Amino acid sequence: LHRVDRRQRQMCIRDRLDPYTIYYPEEKMEDVRFISTGEYGGIGITIKEKWDGKFIIANILEGGPAEGAGLQIGDELISIKGRSIEEEGIDLISGQIKGTSGTEVEIGVLKMGEQSPSTVTLVREKIKRPDIPYHGMISDKTGYLILDKFTNTASAEVKKSLIYLTDSLGAENIVFDLRGNGGGLLREAVNIVNFFCLLNTSPSPR
Repeated sequence: LHRVDRRQRQMCIRDRLDPYTIYYPEEKMEDVRFISTGEYGGIGITIKEKWDGKFIIANILEGGPAEGAGLQIGDELISIKGRSIEEEGIDLISGQIKGTSGTEVEIGVLKMGEQSPSTVTLVREKIKRPDIPYHGMISDKTGYLILDKFTNTASAEVKKSLIYLTDSLGAENIVFDLRGNGGGLLREAVNIVNFFCLLNTSPSPR
């Protein structure tokens, strides 16, 4: 058998299928799971890069491993698995923190107000990001909702939010915010389109 590298596999897939098809190797299966379900194995933190290149914890999931270990918003992330993350990209850092649920990851943090960093070992858990992080009214007659991804529960969640906004709050207009939406399952996108258009509308790639 001939050895085929990742780039060649991707080219073969594009030639045989379409330019929107992406090859995911085995080590990227957590990314596939996140795209399709909104779930991933992690420790329940959101990190951001400051102007000086330092990475801090910007948000912590309530009840997640990070909160249980005493990590707080504002703590600085120093290392992962004993290796410094200085000058690393934020996507690479996030990928190193994520992994299979039940596995351990060691991170070094500098807590706010302390001079020396400490090392914490956390067990990754299944983290579920909400499909709709916010819905509500922006005026007397206008409802607003944000859809983060087209996961396998997206259309059901959108339907519930629309019913709540229209039936319970009296919305006559809807602002449907897809800014920052990372994509996902085509069938869920079609289902959501059908809430607003004729049934069985077939979208075309653009």
